[in-house]
Amino acid sequence: MSPTVRGQRIAATCLALPGSPVTTETLIRQAMPERDPVDMARRIGIDARHFADPGDTVAEIGAALLRTALDQAGWAPHTLQRLILVNSHGGDHPIPATANAVLEAAGIRHTCGAFDLNNACTGFVTALDLAARLVATGLERVAVLTVELLSKWIDASQPRALVVLGDAGAACLVEAGPPGAGLLAADFGNDGEKLPSVTLQHGVAERITFGVPGRAFFDYALEGMLRSAQTVLTQAALDSTEVDWFVLHQPNGALFDRFLEVLAIPPERTVRLVDRIGSVGAASAACGLAELRATRPLRPGQTVLFVAVGAGASRGALLWRL
Repeated sequence: MSPTVRGQRIAATCLALPGSPVTTETLIRQAMPERDPVDMARRIGIDARHFADPGDTVAEIGAALLRTALDQAGWAPHTLQRLILVNSHGGDHPIPATANAVLEAAGIRHTCGAFDLNNACTGFVTALDLAARLVATGLERVAVLTVELLSKWIDASQPRALVVLGDAGAACLVEAGPPGAGLLAADFGNDGEKLPSVTLQHGVAERITFGVPGRAFFDYALEGMLRSAQTVLTQAALDSTEVDWFVLHQPNGALFDRFLEVLAIPPERTVRLVDRIGSVGAASAACGLAELRATRPLRPGQTVLFVAVGAGASRGALLWRL
């Protein structure tokens, strides 16, 4: 993105972990008693995740996040101009877009455009790219909400889904900022050949299934994340050592550690969430951003590299200047 376009600024972030935490040990003892729960937790790098309560909805969680973020930023609800709701499983209902229900639950009527966005686990990074471009071309205030209630679509007979997936949500508000701030570079790609990687099919019994072996998924995810990250760094004429902070999609602990190793990222320049919240789809990077802003000494002028990979298969990265 040209440095002459209107700058963008992240005005507020927050996250939510609905329901109660469920430990890996509990899940393994219930669903896979033949396995060693300690060894399984070590292998996947996930100690616990949250499962939403049965009555929880994307709209209710999203509205609560939106109200919190608006208060944090000092925005009046009627000044919000666009709401992008990111979700990988179709929201509460595919038609109309669940984003409409979020606005209604938040008490916002007639003043804000809204729509749903699905690009699997790459969804938040995709939406942040779009929000930045909306602000760069004239909008003043855009909200990106990411709410994943993946536990509602887990089949206990599918061990891979059961032991890694969890529920989470996060909000990110983007507004106009000083010149040169915001989106610096971006790269996205989708590969239709990898359609069966992770699927949720419409039908009578809708469940999330993993359609390729774990090793193949690991290799593709690593290659996709590295490809987008390197492309963005090349666009910005930077080396990874010159990036201040990293917000990465965290599908499991092993892949997260491998990505840090390959890009030589010091652990203190990122945030690890996967061990506490599991694999939460598009909410992974969104929660990572909220955690980064809440716990790290960020300063104006620093750069943040976002990288994600998802089912479909999708990949994406963007570089942001604070």
